[in-house]
Amino acid sequence: MLPSLRQEMTQYAIVSLYLFVCFGTIILYKASILRQVGVHYVPYGFAIIKALIIGKFILLGNAMQLGERSRNMPLLLHVLHKVIVFALLLIVLSVAEEVAAGLIHGHSIGDTFARFAHETWLQVLATCLLLCLVLTPFFTLRAIGQTIGWERLRQMFLGEKGLRQSLRSSK
Repeated sequence: MLPSLRQEMTQYAIVSLYLFVCFGTIILYKASILRQVGVHYVPYGFAIIKALIIGKFILLGNAMQLGERSRNMPLLLHVLHKVIVFALLLIVLSVAEEVAAGLIHGHSIGDTFARFAHETWLQVLATCLLLCLVLTPFFTLRAIGQTIGWERLRQMFLGEKGLRQSLRSSK
C-alpha cells in the first residue's frame, strides 16, 4: 500500500526536523569553537537546507527499501547494516549534489573534486562518523517501531494518553 501524501509529508517533516536539530547542534558547536579564535561562523540556513535535502534522500532510500535485506537479522546488525548503507547513499548523493551545484555555478567537475581534495582525510572521516552517529538513533527507533508497532512505541514514549492529552491535563 502506497503512503498518502499527508503521511509522506509528515515523515518528511519529522526526518528533516530531526536532521536539522542534529546539524544545527553540530554547527553551533563548530561556531563556538571558531568564535574562540575570532571567526564568526553561524550558517544555520545551511543546516536547514542540508536537513531538507538529506531528509528527502532518506525517504527515497526507504522507498527503494535500501538496507532491508538485513531485516531478519538481530536488531543490532540490522540497524548497523542500514546505517552503513544509508551513510554510503548519502555520501554518494551529497557528492552528486556538490557536482551539480558546481556545474550550475560554472565550475567544472574537476574543480568540484579539487575542492574535496583540499579537505583533509580527517575532516572526511569525521563527517562520515558524525553522519553515522546521526543515523544510528534514527534507524534504531524506526526498527523498534516496525518491530513492536508504531502505536506501542508512541505509548512507550508518550504514555497511554499521548503528549497532547498529557500537556492539557498538566495545566
